[in-house]
Amino acid sequence: MSINPIFSNLSKFARETYLKNKKLAEQQIWHDLQNNGLILEYLSEALRNNEEVVLTAVQNNGLALKFASKELQNNEKVVLAAATKNGKALKYASNRLIKNKKFLLTVLKENGLAFEFIPEELKNDEEIASAAAEQDGIVLRYVPKALRAKKDFMLAAIEKNSNALQLAAPHLQDDPEVVFTAIQNNCYALEYASSRLKDNQEFMLDCIKHNSWSLQYASDRLKNKVELALAAVQKKGSSLKFVSKELQNNLEVVLTAVKNDGLALQFASDDLKNNEEVVLIALENNGSALPYASKRLQSKKACTLAAKKTPKHLVKIKV
Repeated sequence: MSINPIFSNLSKFARETYLKNKKLAEQQIWHDLQNNGLILEYLSEALRNNEEVVLTAVQNNGLALKFASKELQNNEKVVLAAATKNGKALKYASNRLIKNKKFLLTVLKENGLAFEFIPEELKNDEEIASAAAEQDGIVLRYVPKALRAKKDFMLAAIEKNSNALQLAAPHLQDDPEVVFTAIQNNCYALEYASSRLKDNQEFMLDCIKHNSWSLQYASDRLKNKVELALAAVQKKGSSLKFVSKELQNNLEVVLTAVKNDGLALQFASDDLKNNEEVVLIALENNGSALPYASKRLQSKKACTLAAKKTPKHLVKIKV
């Protein structure tokens, strides 16, 4: 009789003695459970019905619940420990527990990803879905579309995880309140907003005022609007990287950007990198901007002196 491949993870003593003296080996295997919970499969019925042994196994690998006794697959403490470690362990829980809403809420508060493995009929329960989404926003991919189309439900999810906007119904991705809620903690959520909102000047201006880098998600038309560009670079000079090529050659916009952050010079047009006024203002803000000036100005005495005068505390990290 050959030993199952799982025994490669057992101690040498257990591998050598298991087939000769199962009872003796089990004592060593119990110790090995802490390193490989799936060893539970090879223990006696008595040990697979021992709460302490099974808890040790599932705390190492939640899927070890598969090999627990029926009695312990119906034990809330054991199943909670298993599902907390690996949500897929719910596949091996008793019918009583897998249909127990109160118990599932407890599980989902510990491991939202366990939502994937609960009965389909319970996935439509708003309270259960909310508990899971609050713990881990990724869970929304398993939430029924009907719930992802409800504004109140999605607002609550987005407040916990702004990327939840990605999984919202299209009409909610086009809702200013929902989208603005999403960008409160993460402007990158704007990626999932509707094209209509990304081309709405008033809405995008509000987003930019909240976080200047929101400009990167504006439509091409709005990236060419001086008002939006100025709002962005006044707040964060490096936002110059997101304006249109035309505005990267706009003196007012570029001057505003380099006054805020000298390193924004790297995003200016070649013509303005060769403009002494622009370069000197950038260098007064940050001497590290000198390499972004034109070759002509890099060697000009006024520029090299300006760069040397920059206090060290103003030197910023390149964007």
